[in-house]
Amino acid sequence: MKDTQNISLIGIAWNHFLRSLDDHGFREAGKKIALAFLAGFLSAAALYPDELGRAFNKIVTWHNYAIPTVLWIFGLVFSAPRIFRLLSAFFTTEEQEVESIEGIPTSELLDHLFTFGTFKRDDIEDKFKIPRYRYTALAKKLKELDVLTSGENNATVLNPDCSREHVASILEGKTTAAELEKPLTIVRPLPSFTRRQIRDSLQETDAKQACNPCAAVCAA
Repeated sequence: MKDTQNISLIGIAWNHFLRSLDDHGFREAGKKIALAFLAGFLSAAALYPDELGRAFNKIVTWHNYAIPTVLWIFGLVFSAPRIFRLLSAFFTTEEQEVESIEGIPTSELLDHLFTFGTFKRDDIEDKFKIPRYRYTALAKKLKELDVLTSGENNATVLNPDCSREHVASILEGKTTAAELEKPLTIVRPLPSFTRRQIRDSLQETDAKQACNPCAAVCAA
């Protein structure tokens, strides 16, 4: 009976761990494990400082410093892509950078909008290889600016009142504050861990737009 109870408790704990992993992902689970390990280490250091020091020294020097050597190599290998992106960004000049918004080059985005006249989610994700959240953020912002509108069957399409020049000025941050109330955030293709969002100098105002900016430009 006792063995069965132990097995059941282990199974419950394991299932709970798997559900937590499914809800929060490996990164969050790794953070919690690391924090638990750190808390235990600090507790041991506070209670048994001498014993912990001797144990730590044995672990570090075990088999000719095998453990720290392996950890250093693993850290270097797994950090290599990040280091490479950092070095690439460091040696890349501003003139060589391709301006993009939400990971899509602005020139290619313009070509797609004015060639197909649509901004379908599946088409954009497949063509530009961007994640769902980037598409959603960009589509929402372009709808707020009246660049995109709803077409037949609630499809997301290009506003027919918008000219290519006006949309280009919006994407490149050249539209004036009087024409554009909510400026776009331009995201340049830099490493994710040093992601730099370059917001143009336009400031959001409390006043609402008096008219459709695209229609105003076309009418002019």
